[in-house]
Amino acid sequence: MLTEVKNQLRVSFLSIKYSAIRAMANKKSFLFSVLLMFISNASFLVQWIVVLSVSSSDLSMKEILMVWGFGASSFGLANIIFGGAGFIPYYIEDGKLDAYLVQPKSVLLNILNSHCSMSAFGDLVYGYLVILIASPSIKTFIYLTLFNICGAITYTSFIVILYSLLFFSLNFRELSNTLIRVPTSFSTYPEGIFKGFIKILLYTVFPVALIVYLPVRSLLTNNPLILLIVGFFTIIISLFSFLIFNLGLKRYSSTNLMGSRT
Repeated sequence: MLTEVKNQLRVSFLSIKYSAIRAMANKKSFLFSVLLMFISNASFLVQWIVVLSVSSSDLSMKEILMVWGFGASSFGLANIIFGGAGFIPYYIEDGKLDAYLVQPKSVLLNILNSHCSMSAFGDLVYGYLVILIASPSIKTFIYLTLFNICGAITYTSFIVILYSLLFFSLNFRELSNTLIRVPTSFSTYPEGIFKGFIKILLYTVFPVALIVYLPVRSLLTNNPLILLIVGFFTIIISLFSFLIFNLGLKRYSSTNLMGSRT
């Protein structure tokens, strides 16, 4: 069992490594994409600076920095390590999972590790920068890294769950695409502005709380217990994503067109 896990981790590491190398093959294009994403994130932060300067809100700039930092870095890490999640619909709809099915390792992990987004590096760097500006310390860096890992796994698992519905019906495609955009949209706003039913959704159906709100609260209140809670639910949602993907995989219809991985 341990040997299988070790071998799978090795394969995943190599897949991530070569995906990143392909993404950075054109250095000018890579750096330009990173810079554009960095500037895009920073522009929205400027808007919050203006809003806070003219309003009497209880929100602090430190909280805003942390909200943007955790959102950007977690989504960035997810798209670097698990960038293949967004390609799941194409493989299912076109019946092109064959190249992954014949491999001896986990089909889902091989798909997730098969692609790497160039612009996501800009998100990751931006996230670390703004949070360390808000709370500069080694402890913050460690907590940020651990929460980012959990956030990346949680967000990817959320994507996998929604796209796995396509195994059962391709009519879920538009709905899945819409729902997947919800966490990234709401993660740019602090928790305090949401009330009632919407807030319940962000803590249950959509994993915004696990990715952003709880990590921010952990740093603001210096509560390490929150990290354990986030870690626990990260494991739960990741296991559920593997379960529903593998259940759906049993319904997969191949096109019998064997191709190589890209």
